[in-house]
Amino acid sequence: MLELINISIAGMHCDGSLLWIAAPDERLVATYRISTGETEKKLGYLHEIWDVCPQEDGLWLVTGGGALGRQLVLWSSREGKEIRKFISRMAPERG
Repeated sequence: MLELINISIAGMHCDGSLLWIAAPDERLVATYRISTGETEKKLGYLHEIWDVCPQEDGLWLVTGGGALGRQLVLWSSREGKEIRKFISRMAPERG
């Protein structure tokens, strides 16, 4: 059973009585139902997941990867795969 006290939390979205939680070290998205205290893993991913935002057909994720270590991914819940991905192409500035 997934417990909130056992995972790292980097981002969260509140959707009524459901919290969507991004856990980068575990590379997953979990939900926490406020009314029952139930925590459920919703998605495991190849890269760290830093933030999450649910939408009608899936989840927008800010994940590890890309030139700057971040990418924006639209994950389809129905298809169980990435359907859009935006990868940073900018090189880090040097000082």
